[in-house]
Amino acid sequence: MWEPDYVTLAQMKVYLGIETLDTADDIAIGYDITAGSRSVDLVCSTLHNGLGAKRQFGLVDSAEARYYTPRWDSKLLAWVVEIDDLSATTGLAIQVAPGNTRSYTETITDYIPRPMNALVHKRVYTQLLINNTSSVQPDYFEDSVKITSDKWGWAAVPSVVIRATFIQTHRINKRRTSPLGKSGSPQKGTQQQLLEDIDPDVVEMLKSYVKLGRTP
Repeated sequence: MWEPDYVTLAQMKVYLGIETLDTADDIAIGYDITAGSRSVDLVCSTLHNGLGAKRQFGLVDSAEARYYTPRWDSKLLAWVVEIDDLSATTGLAIQVAPGNTRSYTETITDYIPRPMNALVHKRVYTQLLINNTSSVQPDYFEDSVKITSDKWGWAAVPSVVIRATFIQTHRINKRRTSPLGKSGSPQKGTQQQLLEDIDPDVVEMLKSYVKLGRTP
């Protein structure tokens, strides 16, 4: 599922110390979980004015075609395509529209998914390098590469992401009893500001999962 909740309602209730049979707040907690999950996505994405590299940790339910603009890499001396997160290349289909025709009639099969060690480190591919030996090469035209796959996303949600979702969802949930953005007692010295969008511990935990680069 694309952009799923990263923890279940039952898991979150255990985290919050709420009895299983207490269902009074189930709907509200469900909304909190979704908000917490999307906050985690935001931390892991580098977006500017809605554009940039976006990351989420779900997996598509079926094959989808997506369109990308290739670029020439002067260091690699090859065409590369910055793609959405890809958990495997099984069944991957790469088609090219020659010129600026928007007619995807040519197929590329000679390519290298990168980073090459991504799956070994339980990460995902974020780029395709088109080998110079490929008889079909892309053009620089916008959206000239069409890639179809049923492996867009992550095969499994990383444990760090799950933990971060617990923390961020808990933070959002606490706002129900702190409408002014504060929790705790000023008399006891436990007052805490809750106005920040993202918990600082979540930001720190997810640093290595931030998707860098540019996805057209």
